[in-house]
Amino acid sequence: PMFGVTGQPLVLTFRHRYSFESPVFDGGVIEITSDGGTTWTDVGATAAGYTGTLGATSANPLGGRAAYVNQSAGYPAFAPRTIDLGAAYAGKLVQLRFRIASDAGTSSPGWDVDDIQVAGVTAPPFYAVVGQPAGCNNAPVANPGLSRAVGELTASPAFAPVTVTLD
Repeated sequence: PMFGVTGQPLVLTFRHRYSFESPVFDGGVIEITSDGGTTWTDVGATAAGYTGTLGATSANPLGGRAAYVNQSAGYPAFAPRTIDLGAAYAGKLVQLRFRIASDAGTSSPGWDVDDIQVAGVTAPPFYAVVGQPAGCNNAPVANPGLSRAVGELTASPAFAPVTVTLD
């Protein structure tokens, strides 16, 4: 969400854990915008505590940039992180994003971010704390919508049109 920044330092606090494809093929960064998302700026390698630089030859769209790479210390445990962005965004409307990118190779678990808090803002960007369920064992629910007739498009071999009804 977009939120206003006061004259106080803008401080982002969260817990996270990550496990990316090693050594430096995949990773994540934190970016901020003050122009509605037209341009995004990295919060900075030092402020964020990035752990390495993504390889520039693996077709990762973030290749060559500092990022969280490999695996967080103590993984799979969550680690706290605080990023102080100072007063550079005072009086502005900003958005933050956690951006992950990978190459086309193998995969890894990724990046979990939890308990995000933002200080130095005119109003909380999140309206309520949502409880964490003990488990996530709910089966997905498909809603196919209205029944549709789907005609075959190829003439060879010739097939009669087929009607598929979804219920």
